Amino acid sequence: MIWNALGIFDLVEAVALGTASRVIHPGGIGADLMTVLPLSVVPTFLVPMFFIFHIIAIEQARRWPVGEVAGSRNAGMEARVSA
Repeated sequence: MIWNALGIFDLVEAVALGTASRVIHPGGIGADLMTVLPLSVVPTFLVPMFFIFHIIAIEQARRWPVGEVAGSRNAGMEARVSA
């Protein structure tokens, strides 16, 4: 869940820095390219989609039983199938 929280922070930080790029560095390259296709897909579609993916992953991780190891669940399924 830590990696998902860091991923959400990274997405929020990237949007904030992209928005404030003109203020931070007035003479540099701004975010004007992000308003034209194909790059406009990144802030309008990909960032919200990855944000939602992180939220879904966090919610799924919260529903895992406490103390369950990833390999133990698969081992139990293989034993049932072979029996």
